[in-house]
Formats: sequence, C-alpha cells, structure tokens
Amino acid sequence: CGMSWFDAVCHAFATVSTGGFSTHNESIAFFQSPGIELWTIFIMVVCSINFILYAWILKRRWDRWRDDEESKVFLIILLLGTLVIGIDLTVFDLEGSALHSFRVAAFQVVSIMTTTGFITADFSTWPPLSDVLLLLLMIIGGCAGSTSGGVKLSRWILFIKSIKAQINTEFRPSLITHLRLNGRPVSDALRIGTLFFVGLSSVTIMLATLVVSLLEPRMDIDSSVSAVLATLFNIGPGLGSVGPRSSVLDCAKQ
Repeated sequence: CGMSWFDAVCHAFATVSTGGFSTHNESIAFFQSPGIELWTIFIMVVCSINFILYAWILKRRWDRWRDDEESKVFLIILLLGTLVIGIDLTVFDLEGSALHSFRVAAFQVVSIMTTTGFITADFSTWPPLSDVLLLLLMIIGGCAGSTSGGVKLSRWILFIKSIKAQINTEFRPSLITHLRLNGRPVSDALRIGTLFFVGLSSVTIMLATLVVSLLEPRMDIDSSVSAVLATLFNIGPGLGSVGPRSSVLDCAKQ
C-alpha cells in the first residue's frame, strides 16, 4: 500500500499483536494513506475477535459464528462509535470535510477499542462527547481469546446480564434465571469471577487515578484518568497531556 518493506513488516507485527508500535513518531498518520488506514483497520478488527472462531471456520462450523454474541456486539459497538464520533466531528468541523471526519473517527475508534494505539489524528482535542466515548472504548477492550487488551467484551456482556438477572430477582424472588453466553449456560463460578474482575478493575482505576493525581498535580482529570486507562489496558495514547499529539512532540524533542 506504499510502505517500505521494513515499515510493512514492523507494522504487520504491531497490528496483529495490537501492540501499536510504529517506526515513525507520527504513527500511521505519517503515511497519510487511506489505503494503509483501511487495511490496518481490517487487520486490527480481525485480530481483536476470538481466534478460536477462526479455528471453527477451518472445521466449517459456521454455527459457532452465528451463536457468538461477543463478536456481533463488538462489531456493532465499532459501527456505532464511528457513527457518533464522525457526526460529532462533522458538527464541530474539527477534521475538515465530513468524509475525512468519518475516516479518522473509524480509525481511532477501532484503534482504541482494540487497544492497538495507532493514531491518525490528535483525538485529545476532540469534543467532550468523543473523548468520553473513547474512554469507554478503552475500558471495554476487544474480545476474549484475541491479542487485544481491556476488560474484554465478553466480561461486560456477562456483567450486564448478571445485573439484569439480579434486578429481576429483586422484583420477582421466585423467578429462577439461568445465564447463557454464546448460547451456552454460564456457571456460578464464572459469573462470580467476572463480577470480581470487573469490580477489581474499577477499584484499581479509581485508586490509580488518585495516585497519579497526587504525584502529578498539574495534570487535569482527563489526563489522569486516560493515563491510567492507557497503561492499565495496554492502549498507549490517552487524552490531554498524555494525548497522541503531546506524546509525539515529546518524542521529537528527545
């Protein structure tokens, strides 16, 4: 797509592993190539879906794809995130034309949710709605069984189902509910482990944000929270003083 062989090999490793390291300070923005961005988006999405599903393809078990909730929700969130942020950028006219706004929105939504961390725009200067959505995508992460980080989408799906079941039980104590994920029943041990993981992650984020705020009093709240999320979930760039543009400038100065 226009990269040198060296750049292509390095970015292939960084994309498949959703690691995000680039051979240029400006990351993917260095190339200014829609073709490279589209191809990178495709690989990031493919490598953030459960790898076991690809094994089922080899066995022609298409029913596994049909029953997999996580991959469907993953793709829906990517599409909705791109749509909302693209409209937000178009309304505020921060990235030029509507087409370019949706282009950078699509890339950054996929890059952040898959925890890859490549950049094509300084999203730390985007409107508050876009920033909040990106923070949420950082926490959600990719699918279980993939190279992406984050809490993992399957845990959030099970977490929401557990909350819904608990609320139903409060109003109807005699109701017996059985949680199912991807068409299969969920054991109590898995449900409790998921609730523990989500709860522990939330507490860790809050405590780590307090520590960062204490050690770096000049950082604003956006920078503190996003710094914690970016490091805890292996994303890379955050917002504010730890945003993509700030990181690039610091690297250039050094």
